[in-house]
Amino acid sequence: MVRPDRPRLLGDGERQFLARSEEERPDRPKILPSTQDRRARRAEDMARKATGHLEKLPDQMASGTETFDVTDGGESAAVTFPRNRFKVPPRVTVTADNGQVVAWVTAKTASGCTLNARRIDGTASIEVDFDWIAVSAPATE
Repeated sequence: MVRPDRPRLLGDGERQFLARSEEERPDRPKILPSTQDRRARRAEDMARKATGHLEKLPDQMASGTETFDVTDGGESAAVTFPRNRFKVPPRVTVTADNGQVVAWVTAKTASGCTLNARRIDGTASIEVDFDWIAVSAPATE
């Protein structure tokens, strides 16, 4: 005897299901509506997160290198951004190519900023290269 919920091999090699409706199939687990809802919400959240980070890509960027002598008393140098590049003050990051120096940024405006540095190991003046990058993200509503 052939069970009606199992495939039956026909003479030409095709399979045929003598299936009942989904409600009548006891061998298949039922998915509760709450589980389906949770899966749908998770899919929507993942889609939103996948496209949401694209909205936060940099709108404008500028970068450069400044070189100046640094002592333990501290030194600074003015940086001017390209004209009309930024409408609001961007986020600026600076790094020094020497481990004996600490660097930071002050006086950020849409047209420029000030790089500051101080030698933390030793008192003699040393020449240091500073790499900076300024990034402005688009305004969010």
